[in-house]
Amino acid sequence: MSGSTPKGLAAQYPDRHRRAPIDAAKVLIVDDHAEIRRLLTVSLQGEYQILEAVDGASALLAIRRQHPRVVLLDVMMPGEINGLDVLDSIKSDPLTSSILVALVTARGQVVDLDDARKRGADAYFTKPFSPLKVITWLRSSLSGASDRSGNSGQGV
Repeated sequence: MSGSTPKGLAAQYPDRHRRAPIDAAKVLIVDDHAEIRRLLTVSLQGEYQILEAVDGASALLAIRRQHPRVVLLDVMMPGEINGLDVLDSIKSDPLTSSILVALVTARGQVVDLDDARKRGADAYFTKPFSPLKVITWLRSSLSGASDRSGNSGQGV
């Protein structure tokens, strides 16, 4: 169908195949749902080096091997290590405690936000979330801005 208008992700994100600069910050996306990883990857690639993990165990391995600057982390994942366990591991280790961690989760109760704050999360985005808000938070946080809030009213 030559001459037809492109549809799907290519139409929405025409620069999706753009590569990030070599010195771009590494962002690890951890979610067991491929569509969430893809949405975040398409939204962030070109500006950041994107790494992916599907569960807590592979996230911890990627953190040790790849040294990301930011982790976008689901809370509820299969396996023995959930997102909160990964958050605890990152923030309790002096070698990784400076990594920025944003939880991207379906858990949106006040108690969940409070728990994330106590554990050291830098931001909290409730699914469904706006990729633009994640991008805005990332840019602000990585530029050294003092405001590190996530969704409006849901920053930690």
